Amino acid sequence: MRRSADREVFGILKSKSSGVPNAGTGLLDISPPPPVSLEELRKNTGTAEFLGNRATVEKNARVIPLHEALSLAVKHNRDYQARKELLYLQALDLTLVRNEFTPIFSAVGGAEVTHTQKPVTQTVKVPNPAYAKAQAAAAKAAAAAASSGTTATTTTTTTAAPVVPQFIEKQITTLVTDNTLTAQGNLGVSILTRTGARIAADFTTDFLKFLSGNMTSAGDSSLAVTLSQPLLRGAGYRATMETLTQAERDLLYAIRDFTQYRKTFAVDIASRYYRTLEARDAARNAYLAYKAFETILTSERALAKEDRRTSSQLGLIEQASLRYKRIWISSVRTYESLLDDLKVALAIPVTTPVILEDQELTKLALEEPELTVDDSLETALVTRLDLYNSRNSLEDSERKIKVSTQGLLPQLDFTGRYTTDGEPGSRNINLNLDRHRLSAGLDLDLRLDKKGDRNAYRSALVAQQRAARQLDLAEENVRLSLRADWRDLDAARKQHEIAATGVALSLRRLEEEELLRTLGRGTARDLIDAQQDLIEAKDDLTSALIAHTLSRLRLWKDMGVLYIKKDGSWIRVLKNEGEVAGDD
Repeated sequence: MRRSADREVFGILKSKSSGVPNAGTGLLDISPPPPVSLEELRKNTGTAEFLGNRATVEKNARVIPLHEALSLAVKHNRDYQARKELLYLQALDLTLVRNEFTPIFSAVGGAEVTHTQKPVTQTVKVPNPAYAKAQAAAAKAAAAAASSGTTATTTTTTTAAPVVPQFIEKQITTLVTDNTLTAQGNLGVSILTRTGARIAADFTTDFLKFLSGNMTSAGDSSLAVTLSQPLLRGAGYRATMETLTQAERDLLYAIRDFTQYRKTFAVDIASRYYRTLEARDAARNAYLAYKAFETILTSERALAKEDRRTSSQLGLIEQASLRYKRIWISSVRTYESLLDDLKVALAIPVTTPVILEDQELTKLALEEPELTVDDSLETALVTRLDLYNSRNSLEDSERKIKVSTQGLLPQLDFTGRYTTDGEPGSRNINLNLDRHRLSAGLDLDLRLDKKGDRNAYRSALVAQQRAARQLDLAEENVRLSLRADWRDLDAARKQHEIAATGVALSLRRLEEEELLRTLGRGTARDLIDAQQDLIEAKDDLTSALIAHTLSRLRLWKDMGVLYIKKDGSWIRVLKNEGEVAGDD
């Protein structure tokens, strides 16, 4: 049964997905995935000093590139598996609706053995014992008379003997046992046609066998064929097929939703991956700032012993060193928290040591899409799958108005029935076509109480209005998200330019402040500010580069042109060339 369901469901999904670009349902598998294995990934041989006492955790940890993270996510992510199961169940529901319009066979039967026992009283004639004694006494008397007789005639007066009956009646009670076998069988088939007509055929046979007694067996069979065709309410293709039509379209909508979800899922995993790398880079920068201040602090303490630095100047640097130590510790904690969250998203046990590929950050570059805002809006209105669902939902609501309008009509059904019976009492299963009945008629229900039909019709009108508003809102939301994506993209590009300039300026300023410090002309406050500006500029540069990359991914996703491969990586169109996530 499991294999049968899978074959039918996957066949439906394959057929339905042919009209949905990048549906990915051909690879749909809801079997529980095997445990995550990272054995094929390379090991990290070094340790990261900026992690402090946590550096040993990354020793021999498996290194996960972005494309491998995406592959693990689509294979093992729990939410992703749940979405695949929901799509499977949607298709499974459709198989049941489709089954209503196929011949439905039935075969039922039953058998019963009955054991009956009851007392029966009968009156019978049995020999009378007194009769034999009377006969013997009479014979003896006759013999005695004969032996004492004379030749002379003698008149003897005797008394007549009483009459004794030869038989007497007696009541006898016996236990009578009957064993019977009763069996009944029914074979039937029913089919609902696309016009609303339902045709049903039933063959029934009853069988009675006496296991004791004079009659051995008897049977009775019949065949009935019925036809019921609505003529007004519920008649025709639209009303009859509405349930199936909606179920078919609901599955198509679910496939589109799943396809859009795959795109959102890939962007979400990439965002988690890059944000974790950003947190790691921020922890590294905080550590470098802390170590730089430790070095400066050592030098400043030596100068203070020579009375070349005041206690106030030394205190400022000590406070800056403590502040960056706190920032460093907090950054390491943030990085490890984000890494654990990513592990959960990839279904990797949180206790498994892993490390992300640092080179993924060096692959990032500012790449501007070669299209305008208006071009992206026009593209999205044509390619967005959720907009197709909204438009089709409006069509559904208009179709339901027509169905509910027909529901206001009276119920008028044509019915026909043909029945043929077998020979009564026959010992065989047989049908005598000469013994048949044929009937036809009309069933009319004026449905004078139309409150429910009226409410259904009015509800359909309201649903159509809501569907029209929802479509308009969906299109506006697409325009809104795309405009926001372009603003985010532009802001990230400008932030990156500012951060890059800030890094260059901060480096030059820090070099100057360190030179002035060695010459005894700089101040501790200027040195602290220069170091802080450099760290913030480096963090901003990385953040802006990642924000620009993710904004570009969201732009492609919201335009509907982000295609997801079977391993979860994406194919994007840029400068008329296809590029794959994770590849050089």
